Formats: sequence, C-alpha cells, structure tokens
Amino acid sequence: MGSDLNVRLTQRIPVALHYLTAWPNAQGEVEFRPDIYRRDATLLAALQRSV
Repeated sequence: MGSDLNVRLTQRIPVALHYLTAWPNAQGEVEFRPDIYRRDATLLAALQRSV
C-alpha cells in the first residue's frame, strides 16, 4: 500500500463520489457487489414511489 499525503488547498474544489453495487463488465454482463453501506434499499424505495 502507498502512504497518505495531506495537502491544504487554497480554494475549494467540487468532489463527486459515486457508490455503485452493480455495473457492466467488459463482456457486457452485470457484476454485483455487496451493499456494505446499505444504500440500495433506500434507492429502491425511492424508485418505486409514484410521481
């Protein structure tokens, strides 16, 4: 493993984090990983609500 390096920035920069539990692999098949942060249930409930 590498080492940590802390750097103080002179201005704020936007950061976007994407948490994925499923994605397509090089063969076009969906790969799944465990939802260790338990976010899938919240997302699924939001997607199932009527608009």
